[in-house]
Amino acid sequence: MPLLRQAYDRLVASGRITSNSNQLEVVERLAKYYRELTRPKTIIDRLRGPSASGVYLYGSVGSGKTLLM
Repeated sequence: MPLLRQAYDRLVASGRITSNSNQLEVVERLAKYYRELTRPKTIIDRLRGPSASGVYLYGSVGSGKTLLM
């Protein structure tokens, strides 16, 4: 299980936050992006140029954006 998901699950288990399906979806997507950005680069990757350099989270007040960052 990715480290981000483990950290999220610990916060839920400790009662500091409540589980939220939207937050969980973002956690999974951030973990996927992390895996993609940290995997070894191939020659093709280098020829394509730079990859994404950031993530933009949006949502209503109190939805946990800051917590996930």
